[in-house]
Amino acid sequence: MRWSLLCALSVCLSVAQAAEPIGEPQLTSIAPLGGAPGTSFEATIRGKNLDGAESLWSPTQGVTAEVISIESGAEAKDPDVLHVRLRFADGLVTGAHDLRVGTPRGLSNALRLLAHAAPAILEADGPHDTPAQAQALDTWPATIHGRIAEIGEVDYYAFQVEAGDELLFRSFSSPALDAGLAIYQKTGSWFDPERATRLAVNDEPVEYPGEPTEAVLRYRFEKAGEYLLRVNGFWGYGGVDHVYAVLIDEAPAEEEPWPPPSPAPLWTERDWRRPLDADRMARLAARTVQSEAPADIQVLDADAEIYQLPAEPPKIEGPTLIRGAFEHPGDIDRVRFSAKEGDKLVFEIFTPKRACPRSTRCCA
Repeated sequence: MRWSLLCALSVCLSVAQAAEPIGEPQLTSIAPLGGAPGTSFEATIRGKNLDGAESLWSPTQGVTAEVISIESGAEAKDPDVLHVRLRFADGLVTGAHDLRVGTPRGLSNALRLLAHAAPAILEADGPHDTPAQAQALDTWPATIHGRIAEIGEVDYYAFQVEAGDELLFRSFSSPALDAGLAIYQKTGSWFDPERATRLAVNDEPVEYPGEPTEAVLRYRFEKAGEYLLRVNGFWGYGGVDHVYAVLIDEAPAEEEPWPPPSPAPLWTERDWRRPLDADRMARLAARTVQSEAPADIQVLDADAEIYQLPAEPPKIEGPTLIRGAFEHPGDIDRVRFSAKEGDKLVFEIFTPKRACPRSTRCCA
């Protein structure tokens, strides 16, 4: 099958010796996961390769943040910790918003933040892993921000309802956590006066790769009194990156989609079908904070006939877009370029008819 090969070559000159390769910045969690519009709050971001983090960025107007301090991991296996201050502007649309960290090694992956209308309630420091120790919620609607910090941990929250109240409980979790929700009522027994009976439970309606794992639980309370909400990790999983928010609201008349959709990505990462065109350098420049104009890019047809002798592969200089095709088995396209010690080269491959070019090799 004939299929196209497109390769963009970017040359970045460096005077110093090339350092040992360091991975790109990666974010694993943020806590708390959000807040209400018109508020500011401090949060902790955990991840890798965050040394020198100097800015935070969100594509959403109305979400701003600044770095307060950085704690670098003592060893390579230890995470870096960023202490930041976030601000949600008045009128910010409730729902999910992306946040990234800018470092000298580039922009990190995105973490989702939640802007919610109900007041935020932070998980208490003391233990509340049994019905008797449940953290009291003074009111609802409310949004609880907490963490399943250890394997096997569960968190209990106590709240009051009137007869006939129908509430909606929804989880919004970090990538590491698959949260489960359950409603309990203290019924007591001869052996244990604090015994609680489970009334309803929900993890998620469907478990499938790529599908959301947030729990949604709707329940109508027939009797007034105190009830318990339990939050746990699926199969008892837990850890410092297992962060959650639970929204408690009066149930609406009609079902609403949950979780809220993430903003449409501004660019596609790690996709072999992303377009590589003559404006590639401008696209890359748009993802940086540099003010310099992007370098021009030349376009080369790797399959063009060579009429001069001796026949040599065409030579390229600077950023180049190479267009070509594998016309038969064993076909090879070659180009020449010059490089100095310390130069860093980036090769990108675009295969519009293949999701991943497993049979493509780019050799220098």
